Amino acid sequence: FYYLVAIGGSLFIAHPVAQVISILAALLYYGRNHKKECLKLLSYGLVLMISLSIVNPLWNTRGNTILFHYANGRAFTLEALLYGCNSAMLCFGIVLWFACLHYSLTEGGDFRLPGMNFPHIRLLFGMILQMIPALGREKSRMEQGRKGIGMYQTEEVFRTRLRQSSAILSALATWSLEGAIVTGDSMRSRGYASGVSSRYQAHAWHRTDTVMMGCLIGLFVITGIGVAAGMGRVTFYPAVVLPKWNQWTGTGMIGYSVFICMPILIQIREGIVWHNLKSDN
Repeated sequence: FYYLVAIGGSLFIAHPVAQVISILAALLYYGRNHKKECLKLLSYGLVLMISLSIVNPLWNTRGNTILFHYANGRAFTLEALLYGCNSAMLCFGIVLWFACLHYSLTEGGDFRLPGMNFPHIRLLFGMILQMIPALGREKSRMEQGRKGIGMYQTEEVFRTRLRQSSAILSALATWSLEGAIVTGDSMRSRGYASGVSSRYQAHAWHRTDTVMMGCLIGLFVITGIGVAAGMGRVTFYPAVVLPKWNQWTGTGMIGYSVFICMPILIQIREGIVWHNLKSDN
C-alpha cells in the first residue's frame, strides 16, 4: 500500500514541491542502507535531469518567456526548461521508489501475498524469474563448450553468427523443455496439487501494524483531499501556473510529506530507542 501511494504520488502529483519531497525521502530511505548505490543513482538522476531540462526546450518551443534564440530564430523558453526539469524529477522519483521497493522485499516476500490466494500464478511467476537467469548461465556454458571443441567461430559474418545463434537457441529450447518435463514429474511425484494447499506465514500481524496502517490510511485520505482541491495541478504552457495555496492544498501537502517520510521517521525512532537501550546497559 505504501509503495503504491508513493509511486502513484510521484507519477500523478506534478507539483515541484511534492516531487522534491518524494526524491529526498526516497534518497534518505535508500541511502541509509545502500550508500554507494544511492550515490550512483543520484549521479544518474542528476545527468537525467540536466539532459531532459536541456533537450526538451530544443524540441519544444512553447512558452511565453523566451530566454534566447538559436538555430535560425528558434526560441529557447523558460517554460519548456522547467517542464523538462519537472519531468526528469518525476522519472527519477519513480526509479528511486522502485529501488526502495526492491530493497524492502525480502527473499520470497514478493510472492507471499499473491501466493496466498493465487498459488498457481505464484508458482508460474517464480519459475519464470528463475528461468531467465538460468537460460543466461546455460547459454554461457554452451558457448564455452562450443569453443572447447572448436565449433565456435569468431568471424564477424552475419551468416556465420546467425548459424551459431540458431544452434545455441535450438539447444536452449531443448534444454528448457527437458527441464520442464523433469520439473513436472518431480512435482507430480511429490504430490503437488493433489489436495488443498496449506498456507504458511512467517510474519504475524500485530497491534502496532494496525495502528501504522490506520495512520497511513488517514494520511492517504488527507493527501487525496489535497489532490482533489487542486494540489497536483500544474500548468507549464503558455506560462507556469502553480496551484493556489489554501487550507486544503496546504494540509494535503503536509499529509503527503508525512506519508512519504514515514519509513524515515520509523527508522529514526528505532535508532533513538536502540541508543537509549545501549546507554541503559
